[in-house]
Formats: sequence, C-alpha cells, structure tokens
Amino acid sequence: MGIYSKLIYELENCNDKNAFFDMHPGLRDNKTFMSEAIFKNIDNFKYASDTIRNDKDIVNIALSTSADSFEYIGNKYKSNKELALKMIELYALNITSIPDKLYTSEQFTKEAIKKNGEVLLYMHPMFNEKRFEDNKVLMLEAVSNNGASLEFVSKRLKGDKDIVLAAVKNYGLALKYSDLSLRNDEEIVLAAVSNNGSALKYASENLKDNRKIVLTAVQNGIEVLPYASERLRNDKQLVELSTKWGEFPKGIGDTLLKDKEFIYKLVESGKVFPVNLPYMYKDDVKFMTKLQKNGIDTLNFVSEEIKNNEQFAISAIEANSLDYYRIGVRAQDNERVILELLKNGNNETNMYISMFLIYGHNNNAKVLADKDLMVEAVSISGTALRFLSDNLKDDYEIVYEAVNQNEEAIQFASPRLQNNEVILKIIENKINNKKRN
Repeated sequence: MGIYSKLIYELENCNDKNAFFDMHPGLRDNKTFMSEAIFKNIDNFKYASDTIRNDKDIVNIALSTSADSFEYIGNKYKSNKELALKMIELYALNITSIPDKLYTSEQFTKEAIKKNGEVLLYMHPMFNEKRFEDNKVLMLEAVSNNGASLEFVSKRLKGDKDIVLAAVKNYGLALKYSDLSLRNDEEIVLAAVSNNGSALKYASENLKDNRKIVLTAVQNGIEVLPYASERLRNDKQLVELSTKWGEFPKGIGDTLLKDKEFIYKLVESGKVFPVNLPYMYKDDVKFMTKLQKNGIDTLNFVSEEIKNNEQFAISAIEANSLDYYRIGVRAQDNERVILELLKNGNNETNMYISMFLIYGHNNNAKVLADKDLMVEAVSISGTALRFLSDNLKDDYEIVYEAVNQNEEAIQFASPRLQNNEVILKIIENKINNKKRN
C-alpha cells in the first residue's frame, strides 16, 4: 500500500476532514492525491485548493463521477456556458453555483429552463417565477426536452394540450402533473402509455377501461395490469401479455384468478414458473398433481402434505423414478407408490434403479419379500437380486430368472444356489454364447 493510499484511508475514516487537511496542508494542492481522493468520495473535492478546482483533469474526473460536483469546480469552468447548461440539465440546483454574471442573465435562465424545468425552483430571486412558468413557447421547449418539467409549469399550462402532449411524449409519467381533464384525453394518454406503460396509473377511470389504451400500456410497461379496470384485468390476452419473466401476473382479475384451466396453460407454456404460483394453487393437490404428472417439477416448493399424497407421489415417480427420494417419507412407504416405482422398471437399468431406491429407503419393505413381484423384477434386471430378502435369494425360481437375465446375478444368490448345477449350466451357456458372438 503506497503513501497516498494510506492517507486516503486515514481521510475516509476521520471525523473531521478539515482537521486532516490542516495536518497535511500540502495535500489540498497535490493533484495525484486529490484525484484519488475525489474518485474515492466526491465530497473530498470541497477541500481542494483553487488550483486543483481549476485543473482540467481534476474537473473531468469530478464531473464524470457526479453532476453534484459542479458546485466545487473553479469559476474558470463554472463560467463556461455550455458546461454550465450541461450540468444544470443533469441537476437543476447547479444553477445556484454559477457566477452571478450567468445567474442574473435572463437569456441564460431561459436556456437553463429549456434544459430542465426544475430550474424554476432555483433561479435568481430577481426573476418572477410566473414570468417564465406561464410562457407557453418557453415551457413547450422545456417539456419537449425534459417531460418531467411539466411539474413546474403554471396551472394554466398544465391544462394546455400542446404542452402536456409534448411532455408525455418525452416522459410518459409526466401525465401525473397534467390537469385532470387531460387525463381523460385518449390522444394524450395513449402517447403517455406508449412512452411508459406505468403512466396508465394516472389515466382517468374511463380510459383505464379502454382496451386500446391498456393493451399499449401492457406492451410498454412492467406490472401495469393492476391499474386497468376489473373488466380488462380479466382479459386473457392482456393477462398473458403482462406475464413476464415467469412471474405470476400481478393484478389479474378475480375471474381469471379462479380459472384453473387458464392458470394451468400459463404454467404449461412456461409463461409462469410454478414456484411463483399463489398458495391457492400451491396447496391444491389436484392442480399440483396434474402439473407433476405432465413433467412440470413442483417438488421443490409444495408442502409436505402434498408430497405425501398418494396420487401426487405416483405422478412424481411416473415422470422420474429418482424423484422417489424427493416425495414425502410416508409416501415412500406407501405400497401403491412402491408398485408404481417398480412399473417404471421397464428395462434393466430402470428396474435396478427402482429396486435400489426401494432398498435404500427401507430394506425391510414388504415388496422386497413379495415373490411374484420379485420374479418379475429380476427377470428384467438380474442384478436387482442383491436387494431381495435372504429367503428369496435362496429361492430357486427367483435365482433362475435372475441369472437367466444376467449371469452376474449369481454373486447375490445364496451359497446353496450358487452351487446348483442347473443354474451353473445356465451361466456357462451364457458365457459361451458371448464368446461365440
């Protein structure tokens, strides 16, 4: 860590920065130190010397960091008309920091207002506010450049269609500053929601029920639907269009909210992620079962009660055998669920996985001692013999089927059957067949 880094750390952690610079007076005029200090915290600019405040490089660093820093730069740069206007456009209060020559200039003040109407709050006291705020030509240019400036025009001009239309075309949310009568003007409101859909919030109740207006708002905004009328909040197309990023549509009307078929289609199409469904659906066993059965994973967020529901659990493992470990503990012991898991063993690998899952959860499961079921299981996956009870490992029919499917299953048979001549002959034949092939 260099010497300046240590000093900057000391500066940032001291309670009295004036005292710090009194202890290190040379630093106020040190370009390298002050550039690092200003970059670290723009407020440090206020402690710089006049030389530093008028240094081009330092000024560029400060202004690129924050428009607020205009207050601290030297008069050499504050007197630059173009720079002053640029900084006032970004931050209206900067007009109070310019030299009096500009601050008391009516022409400069008008230009500043055109850039940022908020200047009306901070212009020199010598100017009558009404002199500018009710000037239609001036304010038309102001709101065209910065629609938010509509907040500062006169009451009369807030009811002027030309002024308001220009403002909302630039900044849709400026509609909130307009006269109430113009919030019921279709042309103005359409322009506002075309710029920013959230401007629908400030439209008249009449236009909140205008489908063209609401459709435009939905297409140009986020979470706009809550501002529409109840009728249009139950419009399927509008709800679908307002559904973005997998979120459940906010503001959906009560009728559509209760329409399970419509909500299911939103999830099925991927428009709504199931995790974002409201609890009225997350707690609906039939609805969650339907999703799970169709391969839409809900296991990460449904309640334990649903995970233990027989039909839900069966639907889960129908879609993916490995989800046996993710269903409820009670469901894992449910015989119908276990039988369904065995049905998934439609080939050697799947059957082995199913048997492994059952055995891993409960090696005393009744199904592992059910001879009829296990004969079918080992005939599909011979090595699944390893998961059977000792009695079945010593059952000739079981072992015969197992080694007939896969000769490696012999290692899991009882010692007695491992030496059975018929079974050993089966293994020998299978090995010879492989050699010939």
